Amino acid sequence: RALAGWRRTRRVRRCPPLPDFVLWALVGVLISEKSFTTAIACLIVFNCLLRPTEITKLTWHHIHINHLSGSALITLPNTKIGQRKQMIENVVVRDPILFKILNWGKNRFPPSSPLITSKNFNKTLKSILKILGVHHIPFQPRSFRRGGATFLYSQNMDLENMDIGSCRLKVF
Repeated sequence: RALAGWRRTRRVRRCPPLPDFVLWALVGVLISEKSFTTAIACLIVFNCLLRPTEITKLTWHHIHINHLSGSALITLPNTKIGQRKQMIENVVVRDPILFKILNWGKNRFPPSSPLITSKNFNKTLKSILKILGVHHIPFQPRSFRRGGATFLYSQNMDLENMDIGSCRLKVF
């Protein structure tokens, strides 16, 4: 029975990591189109190494701003690991630019409004990549997480801290 799963053949869908310069170009287009929450969602996924399903479950209620420390805490509802281990995961945002953007958004959008839906994420990503002229590269929503990890690695973050790069905490 354990070996039965190995006999299944499934085509592997590869997607490259999203480079940081493509992220910033994408965010620039989104801001010019006044899609502020989508731009913020893209920055969060990249910087905090979130899975696409994690960002689509977030509302502004899940984002907590700490002005004293200049950081933000994002509570992640129903994560893959959180469900397995029956715990709530959090992400700490220490990037000063993303902190300012989150603080701005927290003061402007209703707490219950989602940052982005999964349908909107896929659709928006495809249309913006076409505008940028890189639609021939098979970027997917999970390319943000891979791109963020690649960027952190290129900034000499050691592999032991790569898990911490996703800033996962059991308690706050």
